[in-house]
Amino acid sequence: MYASFDLGGTSLKHGILDEQGEIIKKGKIPVHDDVWFIFDLIADQVEKYQEEYNVSAICLSTPGAVNCQTGIIHGYSALPSIHGPNWIKELKKRCSLPVSIENDANCAALAEVFAGAGKGYKDLICLVIGSGIGGAIIKNKEIHHGKHLSGGEFGYAVFQQKNGELSTFSDLAATVKMVQKVRKELEDESLDGQKIFKMALQGEKVCQEAVSEFYFQLAVGIYNLQYIYDPEIVLLGGAVSQQEDFVEQIYAKIDEVLEKVKIADLKPQIAKCSYGPDANLAGAMVHHLQMKNK
Repeated sequence: MYASFDLGGTSLKHGILDEQGEIIKKGKIPVHDDVWFIFDLIADQVEKYQEEYNVSAICLSTPGAVNCQTGIIHGYSALPSIHGPNWIKELKKRCSLPVSIENDANCAALAEVFAGAGKGYKDLICLVIGSGIGGAIIKNKEIHHGKHLSGGEFGYAVFQQKNGELSTFSDLAATVKMVQKVRKELEDESLDGQKIFKMALQGEKVCQEAVSEFYFQLAVGIYNLQYIYDPEIVLLGGAVSQQEDFVEQIYAKIDEVLEKVKIADLKPQIAKCSYGPDANLAGAMVHHLQMKNK
């Protein structure tokens, strides 16, 4: 059995999983920005699981640029204190068990390959659309981290606009940016993504234009990624991906891109992520098994 943990900005999800990825038991604990407090929470939960199960390892999913070999989290996140300490060393000291750690978006992608929409594929991209654009690159069913642990940080890609200004992919195609734009134009701070999509369907012009631009910019990014990496499939996650016609709308915009760029005719295959809210718990376990078998 594997004790798996998924650290977020305000909570720590935990679960006990078997080797087939089935979650036998799970829960959630509130957290705050104190890494030593988080270490103790994890150790306490592992001890509780050990009273019922034969726990063979601790598997972690966290924000940030995770160095899986050293156990140190680089980069930035909503929990600044987690960056710097050696997670593997500290938790081994507390629990006397093997410990593995991986970035949360990478864990979600591994879960999709293991038992989700990515099952059966070797090379794919997972794109997560939310407050920014993030995701993961899968090569031969494993994460491609990159030299500087920046593999899958698609949101930092830069595009030049008609006015000559440079904007990142996150600026152009993240849900939060679209919401901010519509709120400003309609002078209504109560609007969220769900309301904007609904108002667009009802014929509200500002919302229609914002949603159309959102889909187009997302399609441009996916088109670029297809030609940069040439994956078998691009999987789309984030709350906005649950829109009923999400994939169809992006395909329509990709067709517009292909029509404008006559020299290119490779149409990306896209699909929604399907594993569900516990993807990071399962993905952390998949990552552990991959590290163990190397």
